[in-house]
Amino acid sequence: METNDSFLLSIAIPTYNRAKYLKENLEAILSQLESCKDIVEILVNDNASSDNTEQSILNLIEKYCFSIKYHRMTENIGYRANVIDVSLRAKGKYLFLLGDDDILSPDFFKIVVPYLENKNNLAVIHFNRLSGDAICSKNKLHDWEFDGLAKIMDYKEFWFRVMSSPNFMSSVIVRRDCFEKGVSFIKDDYYGYHWFSQICFGSIGEKCLYYYMPLVLMRNPSRTWSHDAALYFLVGMNSIFRDLDQYIPGIHDAWYYRGLKTHFYDFYGILSQVAIDASYYRQYESELMEAMPNRRTKVVLYCILHLRPARIVGGLYHKLLICYRLLFNHYTFTRKSVN
Repeated sequence: METNDSFLLSIAIPTYNRAKYLKENLEAILSQLESCKDIVEILVNDNASSDNTEQSILNLIEKYCFSIKYHRMTENIGYRANVIDVSLRAKGKYLFLLGDDDILSPDFFKIVVPYLENKNNLAVIHFNRLSGDAICSKNKLHDWEFDGLAKIMDYKEFWFRVMSSPNFMSSVIVRRDCFEKGVSFIKDDYYGYHWFSQICFGSIGEKCLYYYMPLVLMRNPSRTWSHDAALYFLVGMNSIFRDLDQYIPGIHDAWYYRGLKTHFYDFYGILSQVAIDASYYRQYESELMEAMPNRRTKVVLYCILHLRPARIVGGLYHKLLICYRLLFNHYTFTRKSVN
């Protein structure tokens, strides 16, 4: 692993055709970078955009007198390959894979840098987030359960606490040697979350930090991955916790408990994507069935995959789910504790 000792943090941004949002993203970084500009590098990997991404980057370099390391692909290599490429270009001790449309808080570096310099040599730093729409309105706090502002934990306690929350990559910073250590654990059925599995498995045996206050605004101008969202979440994420259970006993059961109890609406909500696009998801039926936590959920999955017409069934399913949530407010925050 090549490391530049002068860089504490590498902010690596994969992008494609989002010049407008990327500009706002980078402005939020560059406007607060003065005090730590010598220890932070910014890398932007442009996946052969057809908009004015390159000119926008050049304008920002001139405006802020900061050398953004811009790399443009000659052709679109796909999202996963672009993430891998930009992470390999990073040279800092810590790696922060940042979504091109997300906005960091104005005090991000003031809060985060001291933790990166912490004597515990933290492997992972995960922070809470706000999520909103394309114009950064209607923002909601992701994690509502306050149990302390900041807490350093061993990796077992950490993953029981945060579970899949760091699957939003703009909310997690990882020590780069841990990220690279995690490469050997990657499996094909970690659909869409190969980078997340690197963080999970790379953190084994390490100290991690969860910071409760939101430090990033997650906005959703368009979800280019939404077609495969259910596959990523139901199969990819489940497969990661299935394998992580070897190192953190009970984490897979806790994952199932989360879906059925504490995050009921999220779990059944993602199944509505399967219902609406049933013809696509039938090819993954066996993997989806294996990921279901009990017989009831297997029956629900079978019905939404095979009842016709699929779009009408999917629409009805989604409406019933909304009604159920409104009537019963089926949302609790009790977690399974570490044994």
